[in-house]
Amino acid sequence: MHVTWIGVGRYLTSTELLWLSLVSKELHGHVATLVALLVKESPSLAFLTQWTDDPTSPQLQLPPSLMWLRCVELQYIKSLLVYATPLSSDSGECSPSSCVVLAKSFVLTCKKQCVKAEKLLKQGPKAYKSMARFPKSAVKVINALSPLIERDIADVSDSLTCVHSCLRPLSLSSGHGKRMTLPLSQWKKLFPYFPKPVYGLGLRAVECERCVVTAEEDADAINLQKTHRLLTHASTSTLLDLVHRKHHYPPALFSPEISTFYLVPLKWTKVWRAYTKSKHHLPPGPIVNGALLCARHKRPVVPTSVGLFLSGASTSLTHFAGSIPGHSITYERKKEYDMALCSNP
Repeated sequence: MHVTWIGVGRYLTSTELLWLSLVSKELHGHVATLVALLVKESPSLAFLTQWTDDPTSPQLQLPPSLMWLRCVELQYIKSLLVYATPLSSDSGECSPSSCVVLAKSFVLTCKKQCVKAEKLLKQGPKAYKSMARFPKSAVKVINALSPLIERDIADVSDSLTCVHSCLRPLSLSSGHGKRMTLPLSQWKKLFPYFPKPVYGLGLRAVECERCVVTAEEDADAINLQKTHRLLTHASTSTLLDLVHRKHHYPPALFSPEISTFYLVPLKWTKVWRAYTKSKHHLPPGPIVNGALLCARHKRPVVPTSVGLFLSGASTSLTHFAGSIPGHSITYERKKEYDMALCSNP
């Protein structure tokens, strides 16, 4: 019976052994015998055997052997997670019969805790002795290496599950690196530590079609709204040219046909263009004339390049942005200006 218990106990994790040791005193003795045997068989924990066999060394009670077994398990988990790779847009790369889909946050958080355990194992007898002398520090280390709970590691599949309880489509995820794939053969080795079903083993690794259809319908509705707004605010060729204009002044600024122009703040024009193109949801507010007036004389500010051109001192109209510090303006013809105001609700 004792041999059978040891044979079965080898397949249990350190967390399961801890739960069994708390059931009864009889099981606690069996667990202690099994843990001592596992510690002797582990090459990474050879320093624990040296401290125990040495009669001159103090009998250190902390930290317990189960914590060191947990470190060995985390080191083993890290060696398996090395095979995890980011999931690409190629649907044929991940086959349900060969790979499982995991959340990237799950893989990264597991690796982070595994690094802590690996550092502790590298310190060896030094860490064992220091934690035994200072019980408070040992408690902190034990808490850091406690079973991987929800507050430390996100659920294996919940972060990849859509509202329809299916696998969220990759095209609707915030990034292609938010999920990773792991070979099915490697995940079967991790299954004793994470018995929850994942996509590819217990859950269907097929993207939700309802989410794709809903996303397409939402995109069509948004595009229809953008088109309707653009046609409403740019119903004429003149307004359409004003919307797509990349310069601060119209091409025919000094045309003899229309000689009346309005001085409009550049900031207001940019907001109106963004609203017309549905880049902003809120329409532009009223035009603040104070942005166009000189702070000292309360008169309209005319850029130097435009003033020189009007007076005949210059033969070309150069880009005047920045010619007057603190003022950014644009010229709009009277017809364009009236239509822009009328189209703004």
